[in-house]
Amino acid sequence: MKNYFAFQWQLMDDCDQRCKHCYIFHGNNGVPLTRMTWDEIEKTLENCLDFCRTFDRLSEFYITGGDPILHPDFWRLLEQLHEKNIPFTIMENPLEALKRFGVDFLVNDSSNFADAPPVQILLTTFANHEIDVDKYTDKNPILTDFGRKFLGDFFQKGIEQGLFKDGDARKYGDIYWSFLLGKLLTVKKGHESEKPEVYVEEILDVFRR
Repeated sequence: MKNYFAFQWQLMDDCDQRCKHCYIFHGNNGVPLTRMTWDEIEKTLENCLDFCRTFDRLSEFYITGGDPILHPDFWRLLEQLHEKNIPFTIMENPLEALKRFGVDFLVNDSSNFADAPPVQILLTTFANHEIDVDKYTDKNPILTDFGRKFLGDFFQKGIEQGLFKDGDARKYGDIYWSFLLGKLLTVKKGHESEKPEVYVEEILDVFRR
């Protein structure tokens, strides 16, 4: 059995959130935002696959940004990875995903989205592996049925885009889509971390608990 080699792939810098703790937007340093062209994406993918062929490894990708879903060729790349049976993770903030996939963000006892703590979503493919959805939603009491609804709507959108052949994850090429909802910060209005190092420490504190 070959070992995997993981690549973290930043498709673009741009994001609709521009959080103060983000290393890209922290400090408002005026550095131009970059975005890969489709030619660059194809060359990068082939270079990564060639590297893994040379060293007898299997490829896996962690696709990030910025906000990778905003990239105009996002679905084209996912189709390429699907055709080549390459596992990947989409590291993505929830807001653009919610808008794209038409999912309602369901928060207990809150009528103001801005008051809800931020959530990071990782959408991951694993061969012959499942993650218990309830296990992760139970860890986030502020969320109601958001996780299950998100996953279902994500599949539906994938079907409409032609990425998935049917809506049943259990039948989809023995590749199960799973997700992890992490309550990274307990942030209330006026208390957002402005320094990346503080943000990282707060994330670690959540996981230690």
